Amino acid sequence: MRHPKAMHNRCFSSLYWLLLIPLWSLINSCNNGPKHAITNIQKELDGISKVEINGGPLEVSYEGDANRSNFFLNAYFESANKEVPGIEYSIVDDLLIISFDISGNFPGWLSNNKGFISLAGPKNVKLVIKNGSGPVFVKNVDHKEIIINTGSGKMEVSNLSGNKIHLSAGSGKINGENVAADMEITVRSGHGKLENLKGSIKGEVSSGYLELNQVDGKVDGKVSSGKMKLQNVSSLGNLKVSSGSIQVENGGLGSSTFLECSSGSIHIQTDDDLSNFNFYLKASSGSVKVGNQKDGDKLEIDNGAPETVNGNVSSGSIRILN
Repeated sequence: MRHPKAMHNRCFSSLYWLLLIPLWSLINSCNNGPKHAITNIQKELDGISKVEINGGPLEVSYEGDANRSNFFLNAYFESANKEVPGIEYSIVDDLLIISFDISGNFPGWLSNNKGFISLAGPKNVKLVIKNGSGPVFVKNVDHKEIIINTGSGKMEVSNLSGNKIHLSAGSGKINGENVAADMEITVRSGHGKLENLKGSIKGEVSSGYLELNQVDGKVDGKVSSGKMKLQNVSSLGNLKVSSGSIQVENGGLGSSTFLECSSGSIHIQTDDDLSNFNFYLKASSGSVKVGNQKDGDKLEIDNGAPETVNGNVSSGSIRILN
């Protein structure tokens, strides 16, 4: 004989699915219906020097032109649900704000809708872009500060210059080339690859991967449970690893080079003459190696050089080789 409580739970479960399936069918039927143009903007804009864009899941693009003084906004969004909000923009003094807010809608509804935000304007503009899952494309911008963030989407940047550029991705992807500015690059669980860079760079990786190639400037790197790969870097700064790894191919050493490793590894291949530097590397439960010299406790090499490379290892390894 079945227990009354078990029969009650089984009946409740059956009732739950009987109610849920028609509900999802209703949602899908609404989403798969004919699409309606919620937003369709094609407009020239003037008197702007700063731009902020929050595109959420939509594709966002900005292309600068040194010969332009005004902006052209091309934004479009269509949906089967006429009640959803569209793309909105406003101008406050010299600031242009463009936003797309999907909060409060059914999960997954955007998969049956489409749209984009495309903006063309001057090359010299302060640009701030914050996107969610939508891709971001930015090129030809020169300003003292540029900020571009993506969550799970893709970011592609090229021909950027200025004083300070901030790039960050959650689980998304960053691709970039031809950037001349001091940069802060943050990759959490995503993937980043940038090349042909000029300026000081601070890179940080959590459980993701970041690769930098052809860097004319100093690179500081911080990795925790992820991986960073540096190729053809003129100057290595502070490199810190915790349960991850930093691999360097053709990296320049100097007095600003400080290596810190805990339960991970830092391996450096350099074309510099190792005899032109002093080395002071301490290890506890780890190992250090410079050229053909290695030790499991402390490696101190005095070459009578004007510059010293310092480092600490705990349960990891540091190797510096030609």
